[in-house]
Amino acid sequence: MAFVNSNHYVVLHFKNVNGSIPAPPIDNDLKLFQKLMPSDASSLSSKKKQSPNWLPSEEEQLAVLWIHVSEQPEFEKKDVVMQPFVSSPPSSEGIKRPESSDPGALTSITTTSSQPIGSKAAKRQHLSNLKLDEDKNIQAQEFNTISKQQLLVIQEGNEILKEKNELQKKQLKIEEEKLIIEKEHHASEVMISRTLTVWKFLS
Repeated sequence: MAFVNSNHYVVLHFKNVNGSIPAPPIDNDLKLFQKLMPSDASSLSSKKKQSPNWLPSEEEQLAVLWIHVSEQPEFEKKDVVMQPFVSSPPSSEGIKRPESSDPGALTSITTTSSQPIGSKAAKRQHLSNLKLDEDKNIQAQEFNTISKQQLLVIQEGNEILKEKNELQKKQLKIEEEKLIIEKEHHASEVMISRTLTVWKFLS
């Protein structure tokens, strides 16, 4: 049987009564291919041979193979059918599955696969988050304590300012009373001086 793949290469596969027969080596049939080729083709091949590292193309080798195999006696009455190449999907037979006689083995495998990956890392992350929250709570408590202390200091400062204001008010009252006394004293001195002046004038 022969078919053409996507690269336009002819792939041959022959069957006889006994089953598949592998293709004979291609390099042994180059002489036969040169004999069967026309003169212009042989001249072309001779030109190709002149180039370094010349090798026949895959199409030429496959043509030689076809001619060689078709002349074999066991293939004279066999039909060769051209069929298109159809790529078969990869089979799942090559995939190995765990074999176990224990019915609980498959359950354990399923349970293990269903567990989340990195549970230890998740636990460590959870513990680190708890520690971080605890540290934040401690910092918040310290901040509240410091804030309360600052408020107490501010309140004490306000009380001191109030007392100072009261003292200043008392001092102002004292100064006002002093001014009043000084005015009265000055007025009395004026009256005394006038009285003395009048008494001297009368005497």
